[in-house]
Amino acid sequence: MANGIVRKLAVSATEDNAINRAAVHTIVVQNGMVMSLGDRNTDGTWDASTPATATLGALWMAADSGENVITDANGGVYNVDGTSDPSLFSVAIGRAFSIFKPQVGDIVLLSTDAVGTYASEGFLVAADGEDKLQASAAAISGLSLKVLDETSLIGVPSKTLGGTSSVGYRCEVVAVA
Repeated sequence: MANGIVRKLAVSATEDNAINRAAVHTIVVQNGMVMSLGDRNTDGTWDASTPATATLGALWMAADSGENVITDANGGVYNVDGTSDPSLFSVAIGRAFSIFKPQVGDIVLLSTDAVGTYASEGFLVAADGEDKLQASAAAISGLSLKVLDETSLIGVPSKTLGGTSSVGYRCEVVAVA
């Protein structure tokens, strides 16, 4: 299975640096994963953890920073040019990665690999103990995204002519607390 792809189509975090952070986690991180933040470390990163019921209204989402960094299985980090496949993005345990705090009204495009199981329920929501958004028939009192389009295509560039595409969900953030 490929890693998740996140496209920030219209996101407050592009204009407001206060809702962008660098974090570290105790698991391998992929785009689209949601997490809560704990303490700030001396290097300026924040400790991230898997969502719990008490934190579902204060979650952050991993999204590559546009620097196209990939990590191999041994934890080696590589900067690659902009033609790289974003589904290769993952961050090794303990390495810093970019996150943003979704805001009501944000529009994001999430690949199917960036979310848990979804079968036209209408919403993707944060859930206790889950790093990926989960399908729901309704928004919750926590991070909730309404699925606007279930068949959006995400262009995936490659080093050869053409590239490929991946199916994803175009979503609007409708609740954060």
